[in-house]
Amino acid sequence: REGSAGSMIRFASDLRRALKLKPASGSKFEYGLREAGLSVPVPAEGPALRIRPRDTVRKAAARSLTRHFHRLLWHAPGTRLGINPECLHDMRVSVRRLRAILRLFRASLPPASAVKLAEELKWLGQSLGAVRDLDVHLQECAAMLGRLPEAARAASENCRREMSRRREWAYDAMCRDLRSPRFRALKEACRELIRRLRRPSAAGSAEIAAEGALLMESEWNSILKA
Repeated sequence: REGSAGSMIRFASDLRRALKLKPASGSKFEYGLREAGLSVPVPAEGPALRIRPRDTVRKAAARSLTRHFHRLLWHAPGTRLGINPECLHDMRVSVRRLRAILRLFRASLPPASAVKLAEELKWLGQSLGAVRDLDVHLQECAAMLGRLPEAARAASENCRREMSRRREWAYDAMCRDLRSPRFRALKEACRELIRRLRRPSAAGSAEIAAEGALLMESEWNSILKA
């Protein structure tokens, strides 16, 4: 009750090293559920969201967008509550994948709607990323404190406190964004784009089995170049 946060961090580091402890894979909430014979629910992703060879490119895009949009919505409450940092991580991954889908299928999407949605997803990703990046830095800082000589720990503790303050500010800003009309508009824009892609197209659309290789070629070339 009377010690400093730095003393507690050093104690935890010494304990972890002496007992060869490893970070837990789940949260205390998950362990509590497991002890009670329960489990953490997962988002439902049935066969309706799987891409089939005979799907048109438009339908494949709709299925992909739907799958990762559902994941984004699933992780949003946990991200706002801040109980498990993995919710934030998974929501950020969903945003990245939605942006990648828009880029991959851009030739088959309504241009104006896709560009606007991509801009809004970029905004959301930046809001989530500001918190997630600081979470990672704080984890690294905690691990580093245990390895530093005594003379350097005080300065490192000041750095950790400053990062914690910045994390609180970024978290508050992110929560405001997730409650904002802009985020509600983003969700509605995504739903509307999916609805448009599911409608029969007068001009038709090629099958994904035939067009998939062409769609992936530029992505593959980018990977090889990198």
